[in-house]
Amino acid sequence: MVLTRACFAFRVRKYITESLPVCMLKFFRTIRKKFIEEDNVRKYLLYAIGEILLVVIGILIALQVNTWNEIRKIANEEQAILSRLLVDLEFAKTQSESFIERENEDILRLKAVLGGQQGLTEIIQQSNRDQFFYAAVWDLSFDVPVIITYTDLQNSGDTGKIQNSRLRSRLSEMGLKILMLESIIGDRLSVHQTRIDNIVEYEINYLPLLVAEKNLTSIQPGNANDYLQIMQKQNVRNLLGIKLDLTLIVLNLRESLDRELAQVIEMVQSEIN
Repeated sequence: MVLTRACFAFRVRKYITESLPVCMLKFFRTIRKKFIEEDNVRKYLLYAIGEILLVVIGILIALQVNTWNEIRKIANEEQAILSRLLVDLEFAKTQSESFIERENEDILRLKAVLGGQQGLTEIIQQSNRDQFFYAAVWDLSFDVPVIITYTDLQNSGDTGKIQNSRLRSRLSEMGLKILMLESIIGDRLSVHQTRIDNIVEYEINYLPLLVAEKNLTSIQPGNANDYLQIMQKQNVRNLLGIKLDLTLIVLNLRESLDRELAQVIEMVQSEIN
């Protein structure tokens, strides 16, 4: 529908009335009244054009202010996300260091029981030998660092709220490394359950290990284990060798992820104001 000149003029004046300060409104009304009384069409048209330009300028300013507000809102939301992400990353880094330490302990024990007879004899002479073999044969770490904020961003499809594309890329790489680590840890757990646990069931008396580890003094452990003889069996050595091999792979992935976490933490810190 085409607006009449009077209708358009009314809407323009209404917008100005709602948008401009009272002193300016009085000023414009005075000028408009004067032009109307003088019946000066040319000056009135110039005034009308100026009034329209003023409205347009006001709209543009309002749009720009709205854009600035939206940009500030997005920036504030990003800063809140990055702050939560940093807390999660720092906690994940602490977890990662703890997991690496545990993998190294497992590797040292496996190397010790698979070493020469002299080293094995030294272990057997210790009072905690059953606890040592319990850890070597039975212990297994299957934890991975947890980064809740990044997982939530992925699940909700909001990773784009992080403006720095390089940081998004590094976070994606970090996520892939966590998935790879989870996969290898799952494979190691599967091999342990299907093969290496056979050592506990068929090759040793597990009860002395259990009593020593859990301090279950009420249980009768039965005959002590001859660890020198047990560790001479090729199938036992092979199975523990497989466990050592898988643990070395897991350790390598954990260390790679730990370095990635350190670098991502630095990038996030640089993005936080």
